[in-house]
Amino acid sequence: MEQYRIKVINAIAAEGLNQFTDRYRVDEHENNPHGIVVRSSPVDLKAYPELLAIARAGAGVNNIPVDEASEKGICVFNTPGANANAVVELVFTMLGIWLRNVHRSIRFCEDLTDLADDAAINEKVEAEKKNFKGIEMAGKVMAVIGLGKIGVRVANAGVEHNMRVIGFDPFPVLDNIHDLSPQVKLVRSRKEALAEADFVSVHVPLNKKT
Repeated sequence: MEQYRIKVINAIAAEGLNQFTDRYRVDEHENNPHGIVVRSSPVDLKAYPELLAIARAGAGVNNIPVDEASEKGICVFNTPGANANAVVELVFTMLGIWLRNVHRSIRFCEDLTDLADDAAINEKVEAEKKNFKGIEMAGKVMAVIGLGKIGVRVANAGVEHNMRVIGFDPFPVLDNIHDLSPQVKLVRSRKEALAEADFVSVHVPLNKKT
């Protein structure tokens, strides 16, 4: 049985590569593949004359020349939502780090090691702790631009953090909107979404229009 040759670009989880059956030969060093699995590296179609398909391990396809691939009959696949949980966790981790002055606080604590004793440390902490006052997420307004699989999860997580969430997507997909919390306020324009926002989280494909 003829095997399809698959080239792997970037680090792809073994759990994913193990989905290939014996009909496929997977090799990161393959020079003339039938298929490519890629994360973020750019793909030069001219380098692969027998290419039939490209699978992007992620949602965006900005590193793949989709128009050129379409002209050549090369199928391009992506995996929308595959990293949605990770993105949601990182959005709120970074938001918390910013709102709570975590980086400044870490640097301040590191500088305390230069002090001679506990009394000096306590004095400096009492004098300067007011500079690290944080802000709560609860009650704030988050605008989520782009309500795909990731944007919907971010919006829902905002609701779970007791935030008021406003969502906007110029081309909403019904299946995604069905998963959206009813507490998310949908608006008809980006301007309307941004008008009230304390924080903005953008989840859209990277292309010429965005």
